Amino acid sequence: GKDSKGKEEGKADSIGEGDWIGALEKQLEQEGPIESAVTTAHRQVIRARDTNWTRFLVELDGNLARLEGHFGKIQSAEEAWQATWKTMVARLVQDNAEAEKGHKEE
Repeated sequence: GKDSKGKEEGKADSIGEGDWIGALEKQLEQEGPIESAVTTAHRQVIRARDTNWTRFLVELDGNLARLEGHFGKIQSAEEAWQATWKTMVARLVQDNAEAEKGHKEE
């Protein structure tokens, strides 16, 4: 026979639908514990996902620390160069001012 939507009774709308949806609907209407459809395979997939996520986070922390160390050294060298440059420019300005003063006095 056909249901109210014109489909054959017992036929699923698509792959995966059908009896388990009806069973779940019945369970949700009941009071008390709901049976889980989680299998050992599901648990293994979740465990593998969690293991890989944890490994990713550990490696990410390591990479970020390595990058911070690498670029921290570059930044320190840049700051040291900048300080040296300012000192050298200040000396040149001073030397130039003294040289001009010496030329005016002559």
